[in-house]
Amino acid sequence: MYAIVAVVIIVIAAAAAAVVLTRDNDSSGTTDIKIIAQVNTQGSGMFAKEGLNLATTSADGTVTLNDENWDMIVVLTPGASSIQHVQLQQLVTQTLVYGDGHYNFVNYNSTTTKTSGNVYWVAMSSAGMLNDFVSNTTYDAGFIWEPVYSQALANTQRSAESVFLTNDLNPDHACCVVAGNTSYLNSNAETVTAFLAGYREAVDFLNNALANKPTTVPTIDKDWTSAEARAQGDYVYVVWLGMNKCNMSQSIVESALANVTYTYSSSGNNLDTLTGQVEDLVDSFLGMGTSVISKTLSDIGYDSSEQFAEDFVDDSYLINSATYSGTVGTSVTVAVISGDIHQLALHLAVDLGTFSDYGLTVNTTTATNGAGVANLILSGEANLGFLGAPPASIYAINFSA
Repeated sequence: MYAIVAVVIIVIAAAAAAVVLTRDNDSSGTTDIKIIAQVNTQGSGMFAKEGLNLATTSADGTVTLNDENWDMIVVLTPGASSIQHVQLQQLVTQTLVYGDGHYNFVNYNSTTTKTSGNVYWVAMSSAGMLNDFVSNTTYDAGFIWEPVYSQALANTQRSAESVFLTNDLNPDHACCVVAGNTSYLNSNAETVTAFLAGYREAVDFLNNALANKPTTVPTIDKDWTSAEARAQGDYVYVVWLGMNKCNMSQSIVESALANVTYTYSSSGNNLDTLTGQVEDLVDSFLGMGTSVISKTLSDIGYDSSEQFAEDFVDDSYLINSATYSGTVGTSVTVAVISGDIHQLALHLAVDLGTFSDYGLTVNTTTATNGAGVANLILSGEANLGFLGAPPASIYAINFSA
């Protein structure tokens, strides 16, 4: 049976003293982590061993999932709280057809006996996913962010084919976001505003560079200095930085950059669209039961997913950053996912000096996935962090006091 994909996968970034806006949503709840900006939309994909034929893409770009071919496959994901895992779980249990219903989504290990009607998953760090896919034929596919997705398609040790890009199934879906420790946000409003002012400048620089890709791109030497790369033009400089931050080849970085849409807001300066997406995301989590979230919204003081989302997504700092012109003379620690090209604008802002223009020193610390970033934020080891909207939401619910 074939299913034409027409579904929406819910996922799923003026004065020296900034005045922080607040919402009055009659909430008695609070979360220990909050979303303050977007990072990108789109930018992940699923690959599979060659010939598995999990999907067919027509000339007009329509993706058709070949439902029966998914039976008993084993898919690598970056972990149960990742965007990719959540999207895949929704696809398997709500869209793909098996018999009179849908597939089950089951954790796989070395003692598992596979049975029909199940799609299996294994959690694997982004750094290890391709190695395990190549070396272990037990694994049939992987769902991961760029640039690992492009790297998987380019590898020659075990041929892989594209199943879909998340862009194909749900254009402009929310992906990575900037989140912060709530206590830190409340006590350091101007620093956070200055950070977002510098960050948005870097996002604009990045988007302009990608929009003005030269007709002929020279061979880029990863060992160039930053000045040498910049002398070759903005696009070459962006690719050079991506090669160094992701430790990937020029061709893979260019492929990855073509699949990511960088942004800092839903539209204009606000996060209204993202707020609605988070509300839908939480509703989806509630429908999945305790396997995803271990608390109810009422446990942390909220009456509804709408009320939670309105409080959890706070665009006041982003709004103020559009007109901020002060300097703060301080530092901030930001957690990032290692090797993730979604977060390239942050590294650009450091290298370009846009944070320095606001008197801000940015120190980075790394994690292997969004759950790791969320833990660093909640523990206070990082003040801010770049991670997916799903892990941010899950950790906000499960680990807020």
